[in-house]
Amino acid sequence: MKIVYQDRIVAFIDVLGFSSLVYSKSIEPIQNYFNYVLEEFTEDLRYYQFQYYLISDSIVVHLPIDKMHFEALVRTLVKLQMKLITRGILVRGSISFGELFSDNANNIIVGAGLINAFKLEAKAIYPRIIIDRKIIPLLYENSVAMLEDNSGRIVITPPPPYLTDFPYLNYTYKLAIVMQGQKLHRVKELLRQNNYLNDNIDKYLWLVHHILLSVQNQMTYLESKPAKNKRDARRMRILTKFKSEIEAI
Repeated sequence: MKIVYQDRIVAFIDVLGFSSLVYSKSIEPIQNYFNYVLEEFTEDLRYYQFQYYLISDSIVVHLPIDKMHFEALVRTLVKLQMKLITRGILVRGSISFGELFSDNANNIIVGAGLINAFKLEAKAIYPRIIIDRKIIPLLYENSVAMLEDNSGRIVITPPPPYLTDFPYLNYTYKLAIVMQGQKLHRVKELLRQNNYLNDNIDKYLWLVHHILLSVQNQMTYLESKPAKNKRDARRMRILTKFKSEIEAI
């Protein structure tokens, strides 16, 4: 085997609370995770011809360093986060880049790109996927161009009291257009169960704030429409109920 490094974008995703999923009295949460990851998520990765590794509670994805592939990765990971939170599962991760060697046949992956993504993941702090700020000048003219070209899928909203932050994937905006009450109920239960624990409360409060912001933005959009149809009215009812339930947690 000869190791030849290539410059690659690398995403490192970690499932939060994975041990509690494993030790849960019910196998449903861990079954939900693997059902989605092994079927729908891996199908998305294969569609874009992304290379990936599934390692217990972690996912590693790598791809060429170019704008088209990066934006496809953003779409795929936003979908991953949204699908998992509606199954009661949260992830945290990062997207970085660097030299990488991988050999799927022998299950080998090594290089600075993986180390960079692994180290950056710890800086995400909250249940979110952050982006290495060094990626911006590689692919875009500036951060404004990156935000515009990704159509709301990336945001830079520093949590108080910080004035700067990493760009991160905005998956809760998709949650705000979910029409199935059962999925929103799972999200509410996930937040409710963790709201009364002593560990990681700051992470869940951040998530509550982020969800409420996305829901309010969607409600404001619906209210501003000059002509509303039955679907808009139904969505407004669902969001109003969901918002009041989250605020009451």
